[in-house]
Amino acid sequence: MSSNRVDLAKTALRWIEQEELHGYDPELFTDILSKLASLASTANREGHNLHCWMC
Repeated sequence: MSSNRVDLAKTALRWIEQEELHGYDPELFTDILSKLASLASTANREGHNLHCWMC
C-alpha cells in the first residue's frame, strides 16, 4: 500500500467514526477518497478547478 493510500485509509477511518457513517466499510471510503484525489489531481494538472458539494 503506497503512503498516499495509507493516508487516505487513515482519513477514511476518521470519517466512519462519525455518527452518520458509523458501520460503513472503511475500504469503500478509501476507494472514494482515492478516486476524488485522482480527479482533483487531473483537474489541477489540466488547469481546471474541482468543486465538491456534499449534503
